[in-house]
Amino acid sequence: MRGRRRDRRLRADLLVFCDCVALFLEAGWDLAYAWDRALEPIDLAPESRAWLGEPGSVSARLERLSREYPVWEHRLWFSVLGGLHSGGAPLLPAVAAMGATLRGEVERDLESFARELPTRVGALVVLFYYPAAALLLFVPLLLSLFGGR
Repeated sequence: MRGRRRDRRLRADLLVFCDCVALFLEAGWDLAYAWDRALEPIDLAPESRAWLGEPGSVSARLERLSREYPVWEHRLWFSVLGGLHSGGAPLLPAVAAMGATLRGEVERDLESFARELPTRVGALVVLFYYPAAALLLFVPLLLSLFGGR
């Protein structure tokens, strides 16, 4: 469970970061400037900030992220961005696609949570009210059987 929670937090932080980088790229800035400037205004978890805000060139960051990022599904995106960056290709479509994919993952997680929530709430209600209901029902019965002469 802890790993899933951490992965969700990293995904949410990466989504906000990608949206911010895409905004800077849309304005015409290069990736190196956009990457550093995107880290300033957003509130990231310390682990996310450590991964994304690592010192060095953007190429070195992307190379390291493509090899060592904790969520292995997202390593491919960093590898693609690194290849596009080193080749001089436009990065805005790739960053926008990365954001759209991350947004889809967040929506799927939310849908899954919404489907499972009634079951979890029902189980908690049963566990919370069952002992009290059992006492209300069975204590008078037991008292009348064994206590009443």
